[in-house]
Amino acid sequence: MNTPLPDWFIADIARAAEIPFKIRGTKAEVCCPFHDDKEASAIITARNVFYCSRCTPGRGWSAKTFCEKLGLKWEHFTRGASAGPRVARPAPVPDEPTFTPEKALAAWLNCFRRARNDDVVEEDREAYDYLISRSLLEAVEIGCYGILGENTLVPDEMGRWWRSGYRIVAALYNQKGEIVSVQGRCIRPSKLKTLFPTGSKVSGAFFADPRAVRILRSEDTHYSAIVLGEGMTDLGALSIASPVPVITAPGTGGALSAVGEWGRGRQVLLALDCDAAGRNALQAVSDALHAHGATRVLRLGWPRGCKDACDMLAAHGAVAISELISEQLAKEAS
Repeated sequence: MNTPLPDWFIADIARAAEIPFKIRGTKAEVCCPFHDDKEASAIITARNVFYCSRCTPGRGWSAKTFCEKLGLKWEHFTRGASAGPRVARPAPVPDEPTFTPEKALAAWLNCFRRARNDDVVEEDREAYDYLISRSLLEAVEIGCYGILGENTLVPDEMGRWWRSGYRIVAALYNQKGEIVSVQGRCIRPSKLKTLFPTGSKVSGAFFADPRAVRILRSEDTHYSAIVLGEGMTDLGALSIASPVPVITAPGTGGALSAVGEWGRGRQVLLALDCDAAGRNALQAVSDALHAHGATRVLRLGWPRGCKDACDMLAAHGAVAISELISEQLAKEAS
């Protein structure tokens, strides 16, 4: 017999996905993470149901379905869950983020500089060993990641990251190519692999490799194609291998809001995860890209046994990813 979930269990999932909410009685209003929602048209309930008038018309999703469609692992939340009511204590949702873009920029620059400081390589050996084990070291060299060390000057919101193992840092950008937040990646076994600073506003923000940043800032217009993926580690895997610029959403739910004018006049290759959440997002993301003027939207199919770019990098290497992307773009162009 399945143990019933405690009241507001779904709130933990929303927090992990950085979805702000405000509880009113037995419901909480949220901006739907599965479509471009600016009016908080969705709700989560004390009985652990997610409703959206657009994405779940006439029905609701269970907490498990909601979790899986966000690309999160259900077992991370159910370990140790016990029955019985509880009171959700959501973090306050300020009108303005307390972790400001100015803080994000300062943190990113300091982590970026540390990654280029040869004098602290041995101090950061744990971080570099992790990157080497994932074949992601080159992502530091090309400017996708920074390194957080014990003495790196960062805002208070990131003060405990180093001790907790969140050593790899990536910047999140808006549609103008401005840094608005950062994300940390834990290099040790952890329930939460990634973290945003407390008080971040990451809705609509995304990762971008240096080539894509130049496109966002209108500094480079010669690329006719771009890859859209998901995840901080896939940012590194794709950027190392891709012959064209790379943008990745923080998660499947952020892929739609990452779409913007950067797609106008370009082919866009969707490199989302090969899972239920990734497949469910394809049509809406494709429609949004066409609405923003993309000339063609293609889907990158990962080989059998590979869920995402990181899997393929580990199994087949960067050259195989580069060839797969090049072949897909060439095939569709012919």
